[in-house]
Amino acid sequence: MSKRKRGVSLQEKRERVLKIYHDSKDVFNLKEVEKLGSKAGVGSCCRLFTIYSSVRALRAASNGDVNQALVDDALVDCDKTERVEKLRHLTEQRAKVEALRSKVQHLAENDPEILDQLERKVRVAKEGADRWTDNVFTLKSWVVQKRGVAGSEVSYWLGIKDDFDYVA
Repeated sequence: MSKRKRGVSLQEKRERVLKIYHDSKDVFNLKEVEKLGSKAGVGSCCRLFTIYSSVRALRAASNGDVNQALVDDALVDCDKTERVEKLRHLTEQRAKVEALRSKVQHLAENDPEILDQLERKVRVAKEGADRWTDNVFTLKSWVVQKRGVAGSEVSYWLGIKDDFDYVA
């Protein structure tokens, strides 16, 4: 039997890295994952004819490959710090846009153009009310002349009160 240890398969490496994530339930940066993965035996162990720095590079590459495979399989989420900053900046910008929209809406209430349109609409509504008042008075006078009925009785039939008059 050989005294040399057998290498770890890719599936075993994946399980070990997933166990690191599941056991701690913390957020790690890539360097921490590589360090914890090396402690869990995920890195390369061949030191026979290599120097220490290349072994470390092999371990990091092996760890990185396993971690990247987990990310690709959607078993682990990987966010960059730039993305987090951009998302924070996006929410700030959306808040600014909303504040500016409310300010524009507040200023639009005092817009001279809108006030002119409102005055025109009020004028048209007043003219319409005066026209209907004319029609009611014309109907009332016609009934008084043709039927010989008192004006107060016609007002009662039509539901016209004593304060009925043109819009001031």
